[in-house]
Order: sequence, then structure tokens, then C-alpha cells
Amino acid sequence: MLVQDWVLSIQQLRWLMRYHKWIRCYSCHMLSGDLPYEAEDTEVIGVAFVRNPVDRFISSYSYQKAANYRGGFAKGKSFSEFYVHALEDVDNPMWRNGQTYVLGGSRSEEALARIQKRMQQGRLILLVTERFDESCIALEGLFPDQFKDCSYIRRNVSPQKELITRSQRSAVSQHMHLDCKLLSLANDYLDATLERLFPDLHERQQYLDDFRQRCWSKEKYQRRFDAVKSFESAIKTAVKTVIRL
Repeated sequence: MLVQDWVLSIQQLRWLMRYHKWIRCYSCHMLSGDLPYEAEDTEVIGVAFVRNPVDRFISSYSYQKAANYRGGFAKGKSFSEFYVHALEDVDNPMWRNGQTYVLGGSRSEEALARIQKRMQQGRLILLVTERFDESCIALEGLFPDQFKDCSYIRRNVSPQKELITRSQRSAVSQHMHLDCKLLSLANDYLDATLERLFPDLHERQQYLDDFRQRCWSKEKYQRRFDAVKSFESAIKTAVKTVIRL
């Protein structure tokens, strides 16, 4: 949501549900907390991953600095120049307390209260990006039919090319007080959910270890697949070269 300024409207989501009734889960960067909860024939539950707002902001900077990214204003700017412009010169709600804005509809304590009420009603589930594996086993426990296996292969891991100092992180955090509270809500919710699903800590750790083993198996298979594809590509290139000669 940091690199765009529009979201899917509730009317568009109603259309999606009306004409694609087979859909059980829909994931999109353009979703917000404004969901059609009042739908008569469908139970709508929002699932959102909340991230440390400072890390989220830094990640967006690194993403915009990438050579293949077009647009934005991070190119050619240091991180200090970037956050001064993004958080002090420009009052863009997607940047400053953007997660609260997207999920609650505004940047205010009222928005946080709205988010918390939806959580208490069971309409909104907040998970934590920094606790991704724990969040995944929570999803498997909450929705065993829809999320039978949340194991994954790590992708889109961007290296951070510029060292961000503690003072710079502190400067960013001053503009993220609502998102920090939101992160606290998400952590509390995840803790309570895991406690309910896995009251035995040993059982929880065992399930988490098994989940990570599933992830590792997928990673291992993917590495083998990538190696075979790379070898095939090298062979094809060599054959073409020989033919030309």
C-alpha cells in the first residue's frame, strides 16, 4: 500500500462476491478494512498482516530504490532525504500511520477503536509479519478447511543496501504512533489465538517445528527444480552456439 494511492471499493468487492460465488479467499494489495461485512448470504472475515511500521517504511524505500522499479521519489535520494520528504513534507496517509488508515479508514484513535471492535466481533483477524510462521499455524488452526497447508517458499527478499541508523529509525517512529499501537493489538491477538489453539506449549512448539519442516521440504524441492531448469537452459544455449558455429 505504500506505492499506490487507491483501494478496491466496497462496491467492487460486492460485485466480486456476487459474480464469483465460488471464491473462498481473496488476496490483494488493494484491499482495505472496508469490507462488505453485511452480506446476507456470505460470512466475510478480514485477515490482515500487520508489520513493524518502521521496518515497513524502510522496506518500501529499498523497494523503490531497486533498478527495476519505476516511479516514486526514492531514486537518487539518501534515506534521510526520503523520510523527510515522505513523512514531513508530504502528508500522504499511506505513509504516515498507513496501516491504521488502510484498516480503519482514518488516522485516528477512532480508527483503532473501529479495528479493535471488528476483531472482538470476529470480523477481522490481525496477524504479525515479523511472526510469520506463528501466524501461518494460527491460520491453519482457525481455518483448517481453507488453509490446510500454509507452508511457503521465501520469495521477494530484498537486500537492504543502505545502513539505517538508530536515530533514523527513531525519527521515522515518531510519525508512526498509531501503527505502533496497531502492531501491539496484532501481537496480543496472535498470542491469545495461539494460546487458545495450542494451550500446551510443547505441543505448540512441535507443531511449529513440523510446519517449518514442511517449508524446508518445499525449499529443497524448489532448489532442485531450479537447478534442473538452469542446467536445461545452459544445455539449450550451448546447443544453439554449436549450431551457429
